Formats: sequence, C-alpha cells, structure tokens
Amino acid sequence: MPPDEGEVVVATPERFEAILRNADHDEWLTSIGAVCIDEAHLISSPRRGPTLECLITRLLCLPAPPRLVLLSATLGDVERACSWLSPCDAIVVEDRQPPLRKEVGELEPDEDANGAVVALVEEALADPLANVLVF
Repeated sequence: MPPDEGEVVVATPERFEAILRNADHDEWLTSIGAVCIDEAHLISSPRRGPTLECLITRLLCLPAPPRLVLLSATLGDVERACSWLSPCDAIVVEDRQPPLRKEVGELEPDEDANGAVVALVEEALADPLANVLVF
C-alpha cells in the first residue's frame, strides 16, 4: 500500500512494481516526481531484470513521467542503456572515494572462516578513517 503522505519511499523494484499494478494507486503514481533506482545493472539479470525493465518502462510511459536516476557501479554497456532511456544523460565517475580494494584469502583446512574474517576486519579498522564492507 503506498503511503498517504511523505517525501521518500524506499522499496525494492518488485514491491514498487506490484504497488503500481493496482489501479487504485494511479493517483498516487502521478504524484511521484522522481525515482532513484540503485543497482540498475540488475536489468540484465534473468531473475530480477524483467521486473525492473517493466517498472522503468511503466514509469517512462506515464503522461508526465517522473525523473529517473539509475545508479550502478557495474553497468556494462552505458551507451545501450542511454539509447533505451533516450533522452538521458550519463554521468560516469571513474574515481571512488574511498578507493575500493578487493582481497581474496585462502584458509588452511582447519582454519575458521569467521575468525579469519573478523581478524582481517579488526586489523583494517585499526585505522580510524578506514571503512570495511564484507561480502
């Protein structure tokens, strides 16, 4: 159910698209001024891509479409995306702040993976300016 009021709605593409399929929400839909879609590269995903494409297409086909901002750190073919979304502007930023560093480690057969990750994170966070993201 869409909110009665508010300035920001946070939803997955699947949930947002489900809300939009309900004709009772058409008035709410026309009140949307901008939509920010994170992880836009998922449009190429066999599992999530069709829903994301349907959502973007539905928004673009509105009589007064909202402004769309698509974010992705790994979007492959930017020109193809721009062609599909035309007219649009692509802003490509090469620098990352903070810089991204990827590390892959090998564990000994008897080594605890959780303990090894915790030790690496503790070492990295000894620097008070450090950030860590673990997948």
